Amino acid sequence: MKDPHFIGYIPDWLQPWIALCILVTPFVTWLITWLSEKKTQRMQAEQKTLISEQLTRQGRQINNAINALDSASVQYGDYMTGTEAYTKAVLLVRNQIDADNGKSAAVFNIKFTVVGMKFSWNLVIEPLFTLLEQSNKDLRFCFQILLVSPDFIQSLPITDENKDDWADQSRGKINAFVRKINYLEKLEYGDRLSVSIKQYFSIPQYHGFIINDDHLYISRTDWIFVNNKPHKLTVGENRYRYFNRTPIDELEESSPNKEIKNERVDLFLHWHNFYWETSGVPILHYKNGSWITRPPEITRNILS
Repeated sequence: MKDPHFIGYIPDWLQPWIALCILVTPFVTWLITWLSEKKTQRMQAEQKTLISEQLTRQGRQINNAINALDSASVQYGDYMTGTEAYTKAVLLVRNQIDADNGKSAAVFNIKFTVVGMKFSWNLVIEPLFTLLEQSNKDLRFCFQILLVSPDFIQSLPITDENKDDWADQSRGKINAFVRKINYLEKLEYGDRLSVSIKQYFSIPQYHGFIINDDHLYISRTDWIFVNNKPHKLTVGENRYRYFNRTPIDELEESSPNKEIKNERVDLFLHWHNFYWETSGVPILHYKNGSWITRPPEITRNILS
């Protein structure tokens, strides 16, 4: 019988357990390694999923950006909503600024023939002012705006209760321009802006705006009649069309549109010039940082 006090003595009851541990140790080691590898694989898979989701989101953002740039593209004669027309026009300006990349002074002359600027202020004028604040100092905007007289609007024989709203919109935009010009002067951007506004006494059949006498976004006013009486004037909610000027020397001789290609652009410019020169009443004139005609503040029913 072995001496229990001997250092190498192992009790009989413990020997099977030691043998078992020796036998299972490789399996336990393998199991731990396998579980560790599975955990690593799961973490890698989760990381790949996260990266894939991030790439997907970035892809959507890039795709949206590309679509936004492409949305400025429009073909001659295309129909669109007012919101689409305003958005495409602002993107057109932004893309031309980006394409120029500060190589030369970017000057945009924009002529408006409008009723009360109810839609174009928020969707065209405000975004262009933002571009002016954010862009380099070579960017300049020149606005020439024909605005229907609010007194003339209120004199119209229409029963729409929103008639006064049109008049107030027209009055309010004058104040809005004054406030915006004052703000830009504080930023020392006033010399990059020119604004001329005249009021005229007519409802335009065609209304809209043209950029650099080339890119025209045009619509028609319309009437809603009730009991054969004019009830409501519709303007910015009507469909718009896009036309651009093509140099005569670039038109093909055989083209059936050779004589009429620029007709709508010219018609808009001719009527704008007619109202501007013959019946427009000067209301506001600000040129390159200096007031030439500053209107008195209008406090009645201001809507900006």
